[in-house]
Amino acid sequence: MKPGYFKRDKNIKITANKQFERICTDIYGSFPISDYKTNCLRETGYILTVTDIFTRFTKLFFSERIDARFIKKSLETWFTKHGKPKVLISDNGRQYINQILKNYLHEKDISHILIPEYTSSSNGISERLNKTLSFILTANKGKSIHDIIRRGENNLNYNHNRSIGTSPIALATGKDPFDIFRLSLNRPRRKTKHHSTRKRTTWKLGDSVYIRNFKSHKLGSKYDSTPRWIVEVGKKGLWVKLEDNPGWTHSKNIKLAREGSMWY
Repeated sequence: MKPGYFKRDKNIKITANKQFERICTDIYGSFPISDYKTNCLRETGYILTVTDIFTRFTKLFFSERIDARFIKKSLETWFTKHGKPKVLISDNGRQYINQILKNYLHEKDISHILIPEYTSSSNGISERLNKTLSFILTANKGKSIHDIIRRGENNLNYNHNRSIGTSPIALATGKDPFDIFRLSLNRPRRKTKHHSTRKRTTWKLGDSVYIRNFKSHKLGSKYDSTPRWIVEVGKKGLWVKLEDNPGWTHSKNIKLAREGSMWY
């Protein structure tokens, strides 16, 4: 089908009414890959993102070079797993307006909506994804690039997403892997130890934590429901900086969102 175009309207938002019906894709990069373990021959790499707009479920594809053929192959992988969408949304970069991709989408009867490049107001999903990928790559230098991609995918899909009010994996499958009530029923009962033995004493960059809610009432939750990443740890480990918060937070006012860290 013939590609359509969004106008440069700041009020335009990408929405969907059904899962896996409308997907969007973007290219992150290039970025230097010399800081990561890889067998790549080139000095730079790219990450192709494919996201279901309704559930925010995301798949990441790494490559040293991204062209229309690579995008087509990646979309085929997505279609095999999640089915063919009705609409594909992307920017109007040269890889997306290539005749190879045009023909492929026409054969699949998929409408292609093109957004002008650098129009972040119209593609907020990609904007947030790029911010997350930048943090992931910065926090994991020295590790395998393919492991980073896998863990980054898990972080995007299993963590709470404010836009949808749950995790993408929960909305996509109908099952929340971290449902507290379900896990408490399946977990064998054991005696509760003194609180001090369960207190986390060391913190690492990339840990997902809950921050204490000082405004909660007596019967309310003592911590915010949305986890945040630790982006900096003080020298003695008593103070940390959290994402979207320029100030320091004392370690006694946070607790681990789940055992271990997505990054380590």
